[in-house]
Amino acid sequence: MNLKEIILKEEAKSKMLFTHYEEREWGILFYNEKAPTSHDSNHAVLYPEKIADFETVLIEIKDFYTSKRLSPRLYQPFINGYFFERKEIFNRHGFEIKIFGMTGFFVLSAENSIIIKPQLDIRRIKKWDERLATDVYIPSEEEYAIEPEKNRIKNENYYLFAGFLGDEIVATISFHKSKYGCTSFDYILTSIKHRGKGYGKEMMNFAVEFCKSNGFNHCFTWFASPYSEKIAYEAGFRQLFEIEMGTAFCE
Repeated sequence: MNLKEIILKEEAKSKMLFTHYEEREWGILFYNEKAPTSHDSNHAVLYPEKIADFETVLIEIKDFYTSKRLSPRLYQPFINGYFFERKEIFNRHGFEIKIFGMTGFFVLSAENSIIIKPQLDIRRIKKWDERLATDVYIPSEEEYAIEPEKNRIKNENYYLFAGFLGDEIVATISFHKSKYGCTSFDYILTSIKHRGKGYGKEMMNFAVEFCKSNGFNHCFTWFASPYSEKIAYEAGFRQLFEIEMGTAFCE
């Protein structure tokens, strides 16, 4: 596999790190009834080359999640236009399609140009600390991330770092080593009341230098916000490819 193929394989299967799953011939069913609002914890991934009858698979997916009182959801395979080409089938079974557009995947391939004056006490978190919820996730209205994070933290290949000011956690960053030989940067978050102070940049700088010092190969990520993309660019991430991302769901 080339690097793009490795990254996409890890991206499709990375949720095995923190949620339950059942693998079928045609794909994977991720689920966690304790985290019903977490889309990453509850969705189906498809193996398009192994699907003979798409409608039969869609019915199976819908029945699976409905039986668990979860909203049926699929993530689009890494094939541009895959969901819209099957729009009529989705419509027949009550699904709505949402396409997010082209998403760039970036790899750590340039020099880190971040210059910071250290302000934080940055520590690795190996077991759940309730301050992650009270100081960061809840004030940031990201409660849905709490249950998945509790599960991720149990994996020895998952690295969660928290930036402390005194006893308060003000920012976090996380990444994990993949069995496919790459490293996925998963999440960076600064508490709302502490944004604009350079803490996210300090966390990114720390994580990048940690990965370099410890031989973590092929670090990659994609971005949900322009700010994260900006500081990651400063840290040395450059776009390798882009692909259409989307989801299909029914409430």
